[in-house]
Amino acid sequence: MGLDELKRHLEAQAREEADGILNEARTAADSVREEILERARTEAEAFEDSVVEAERRARGVVVQARAEASRTVSRAFDEVLSLTVERSLERLSDLHEEKYRAYIERCLAVGDELLGDYEVSVCRSADFELLESFGKHVTGTVEGAGGILLSTGDGKVLDLRFDTIVEEMRPRIREIIQAQVSEGGDD
Repeated sequence: MGLDELKRHLEAQAREEADGILNEARTAADSVREEILERARTEAEAFEDSVVEAERRARGVVVQARAEASRTVSRAFDEVLSLTVERSLERLSDLHEEKYRAYIERCLAVGDELLGDYEVSVCRSADFELLESFGKHVTGTVEGAGGILLSTGDGKVLDLRFDTIVEEMRPRIREIIQAQVSEGGDD
């Protein structure tokens, strides 16, 4: 399996995870949108005492509400993006043992193909035994939710940790969430 095929497979897995999380993101975005609209309605009704004063205040409130809505949406968007990445990593770290083993096996095959002789660093203590079952000696540990890091003596690195893959996909996840939010969360 080549690196492109591995990336396509990982992207497909991430899209599946992202779709599930996007449903949650749509709900969160709808809730934020409704909260903002309700707050704007309440503020507009409070200024109806005097038409002239209400118009003046409404203009000010609209400007403020837009700025606040923009800040709130921006914060909510950042939270949704972070939550999406976090939940993606959680789900990947909880992969069924057989799927995780198959993933590691594909990573090793890609490493054999691209790097030849390499050292293996793992994220999880349980991965030591898993790598030994493939006849690989683990030379170190790295932080991460799962996956492996392959490196050669001449400085080549193939980072196949879930964290790195999801982080590399962050711009695409951002685009997907932005598209969902701009569509109003409709399917």
